[in-house]
Amino acid sequence: MNFAKEKDLDRVYKMFMLYKEIFPHIRKDYLERYIKKGEVILQKGVVIVFHRYIKGVHLGTAYISKGHYILHQIVANIPGNGNAGMVLSKFIKYTDAPIWLTVRKDNERAIRFYEKHGFREVGTIQWADDTIPGVVMNRDYPSEYW
Repeated sequence: MNFAKEKDLDRVYKMFMLYKEIFPHIRKDYLERYIKKGEVILQKGVVIVFHRYIKGVHLGTAYISKGHYILHQIVANIPGNGNAGMVLSKFIKYTDAPIWLTVRKDNERAIRFYEKHGFREVGTIQWADDTIPGVVMNRDYPSEYW
């Protein structure tokens, strides 16, 4: 995996700003913190921001155990060229524990993309004072654990 370095911050931020309507909450200081922690992948024009939990947390109606990963965001500078799927597959192989993510319920394209890569809906979540419904997804993890 190729991890973003501090010198890559502007490039990573610009990629998210290409999709400001999808990622209006992404700030440069947020990306900088994750880059410094080594939790931003930058490879083949794709950015993945992730985190490994050091304690168990509730995420909507699901529970994520200590040591599991959360995929916060994924963005590609050229959608549809296959690079996002390729980098996500490499990320999946890189991890040694279950991966979770959340996505807006109306983002059907993203949900199909994640399903294609082995994720399935396992719970629900709400944002913005319960005005934006979302789903919690998990990849290949037995249901008795969530």
